[in-house]
Amino acid sequence: MARPVLRTTLCDLLEIEYPVILAGMGQVARAELAAAVSNAGGLGIIGATGMRPERLREEIRKVRDLTDRRFGVDILLPADVVGESSSESGGRREPGLEHWRWAEDVARRYGLGEVRPDPSRSTLGRGFGGDYIQRQMEVVLEEKVPVFASGLGNPA
Repeated sequence: MARPVLRTTLCDLLEIEYPVILAGMGQVARAELAAAVSNAGGLGIIGATGMRPERLREEIRKVRDLTDRRFGVDILLPADVVGESSSESGGRREPGLEHWRWAEDVARRYGLGEVRPDPSRSTLGRGFGGDYIQRQMEVVLEEKVPVFASGLGNPA
């Protein structure tokens, strides 16, 4: 069989047919889409930001049910959110007053209506804390996911 025209060094490194990588788009890049991209010859990526570790494990296993090709998981590792903070928040900083003032300013400027924080809909507090990210990474390692991607932050 002829070698694909779009073959690159990246393809060899990731063991994929085409240099097409699914962006780990939070609520959109789930198991079905990741498996479809991998089955088409690219690299499917599960977007795991804000995803509970138990759910991440389910998504990883679902990808494996849908494809025997390589795939990855994307977790954001924002250094400015993980770190020194109050002990009540478990070492993570919640979106502060400065963030909400900025959001209100943008909404006012563009006529988007009132901005009110709704903690029940936010993934920031539950998806960016150091312990939370550590538990996600433990799942990635335990499940032996072939590729890890970090759309933000330094995995070192």
